[in-house]
Amino acid sequence: FKVQIIKYYSSYLKSKIDCNPFITANTLAILSHCKDLNLYNAIKNQSQQFLQQFIENELTWHWKKQNGFSLMPNSIFFGKIKAFALSPDADCSVLNALALEQFDYHEQLIDHLKFYRVDNIKFTLPVQQKQLKANTEGVFLTWFPEEREFQKKIETIDFVVICNVLWYLGEKNFLEIDGAKQSIQFLNDCLNVNMIKNNSYRLSPYYPYSTMLIYAYTRS
Repeated sequence: FKVQIIKYYSSYLKSKIDCNPFITANTLAILSHCKDLNLYNAIKNQSQQFLQQFIENELTWHWKKQNGFSLMPNSIFFGKIKAFALSPDADCSVLNALALEQFDYHEQLIDHLKFYRVDNIKFTLPVQQKQLKANTEGVFLTWFPEEREFQKKIETIDFVVICNVLWYLGEKNFLEIDGAKQSIQFLNDCLNVNMIKNNSYRLSPYYPYSTMLIYAYTRS
């Protein structure tokens, strides 16, 4: 019995691989611009089936859905609590759309991007992001909560996520959609007031490093 107890609690300390589509899709999207496409094609051929596991209709979940929820697969504790389930997100969805050239849901993905934006009616920002010295009205959100009836639901924006969305829109010639102009202006506002250096976490809670923000900006 004591051995079983030790094995159970020691499982919380094990290092486990986190299988998610983000790193693979991001890498493929970058490699597609390289002059030598051999590595890109090799990884793409090996990873297409893997990436497809995280797509449902036109959206991508960071963790593969099980029993209807995207829960942390490598955690005995958090992987069972539905309150910690993730919504599909803009980051994984647009990077997967860039990585998988046969992606057939651009129009539907665009509709989601246009819907999930800061408007202070359906969606509003958390207090710390309302204090940003930049115009956030109409900017793309990070997460796509699945229910559609909202009244000032608190959601975040993220500088790098917005950069990735604009990268996708530019690649696919969708930069005229609602939200693109506002998001570009938001990024430029953040540069002009030097927020990247002084407020990187508030500006980008998921990529809170100045160098990452600058890299993503130049890439987009």
